[in-house]
Amino acid sequence: MARSGASGRVVSSGQLGLIVQAEALTVEDVAARHSPHVAQIPGLVWAFRIHANGSAEPLNVDEPVDLRGDGLLWLHFNLGDLRADQWLGSADLDIPEAGKALLLSRDNFQQIHAADDSIYGVFSDLVRAIDRVTEETGYLHFVMTERLLVSGRHHALCAVDATRRVLESGQQRISSAAALLETIVEYVAETMERVAEEVGAKLD
Repeated sequence: MARSGASGRVVSSGQLGLIVQAEALTVEDVAARHSPHVAQIPGLVWAFRIHANGSAEPLNVDEPVDLRGDGLLWLHFNLGDLRADQWLGSADLDIPEAGKALLLSRDNFQQIHAADDSIYGVFSDLVRAIDRVTEETGYLHFVMTERLLVSGRHHALCAVDATRRVLESGQQRISSAAALLETIVEYVAETMERVAEEVGAKLD
């Protein structure tokens, strides 16, 4: 049996079924995009929820993440994964568009901006190999709001990995998103200083 579609074009019952399915998928995609519980997030390297007492809870990146849950959320991405770029570009994260654009950019110089109750920018850090710190410079892109820190890199970096490890160990309490970002910056300075000392020792 043939029926007339919304455009006036005659479609078969089989075609009509495909149209209905496509429209249903579109509705589901939109609903999922705005749902506070997001299924596995592509390109997510790690995630933490920082509770009111400052303790950090590592989240399973293979399970749904509640983007609207209590406390501070830290999401760290591999920006070399095209799927991560696509997800970040469309996700409802309540971050400024300028911050999102910088997060997804390939800018390789240090910068920091403030707008709309958020801070976003790029920090340099040293690239981390599997078993050692290299002398190669990489860049951490980030957007921070009061309850969210979204960061990403194209290569594994030392300072964010050091921050991850100290949070997992429970050795440090985090009072705010600003304190979390400050911790990352402190590890950047510490790593740079240590490598500079090692290079200086080799030259002596």
